[in-house]
Amino acid sequence: MNDDGELVAVVSRGDVKKSRAYPHASTDPNNQLLVAAACLPRPEEFERVGKLVESGADALVLDAAHGDSMEQIDFLKRVKGEFPSLEVICGNVVTPRQAKPLLDGGADALRVGMGTSSLFSRYEACAIGRPQASAVYHVARYAAEQYGIPIIADGAVESSQHIAMALTLGASSVMCGSLLAGTTESPGDAFFHDGRRLKVYRGMGLADALMQQGGAQDKHIVGAQPTSKSVRSAASCAVVDRGSAVSLIPYLMDGVKRDIRRLGVGSTWQLHDDLYNSSTRFHVRTGR
Repeated sequence: MNDDGELVAVVSRGDVKKSRAYPHASTDPNNQLLVAAACLPRPEEFERVGKLVESGADALVLDAAHGDSMEQIDFLKRVKGEFPSLEVICGNVVTPRQAKPLLDGGADALRVGMGTSSLFSRYEACAIGRPQASAVYHVARYAAEQYGIPIIADGAVESSQHIAMALTLGASSVMCGSLLAGTTESPGDAFFHDGRRLKVYRGMGLADALMQQGGAQDKHIVGAQPTSKSVRSAASCAVVDRGSAVSLIPYLMDGVKRDIRRLGVGSTWQLHDDLYNSSTRFHVRTGR
């Protein structure tokens, strides 16, 4: 209650239990969970950005497969001019040259990765992209040294080892798609196929009907023709049900900690320092 006897906040027993059970949760000064919202970088979406800010959104993620475009750059500058305190995550990019216009425009973070998502079919591989390790290393180094901006490794993260590799190469965080798509908390319908419980995993604005048309014989369903601007790709799959994220995420974190400890560092900052002063070295190994 405030001084005028008005109700301004409610704290429940569940809130107290969550604070105790998840002490490392990302929260704001009011102890509320940080929330980011995705938005297409189009002029007609700007009104929605204002409503998101009014609703308390902490960050905005610009949803575009290719970030180095005038459309996204102009949208970014407009958002930062109108809402300077709103953090904006831009992308995707894979080279420092692509990253520079977004960083100059005021981006607070960048997503790095093209053509490495599990939603790209093995039958219709993306023709444009860059090996994810090279992209993460070069963009992260440029963004950190020239602007002090973190990057997010987006794509090809399928295990705790991949998370550790991305962090070691300069990423400050990772974006997980298929890794978390099979959890109980993720959206999507569950079904059984060949004795296994699967969940629908959609991406790139694909309609639900595509999954129903193709069935679950193959992981990926491709070949559908987009019917509008909102349907930009035909990529969908079914992933194995992994159970609750409550048990999966601690398992992933333990794996990341194990790999990072083997490098003899205690934090991500130290990990990046060792990378840029050449204390950390890499060598290429084949799968054979």
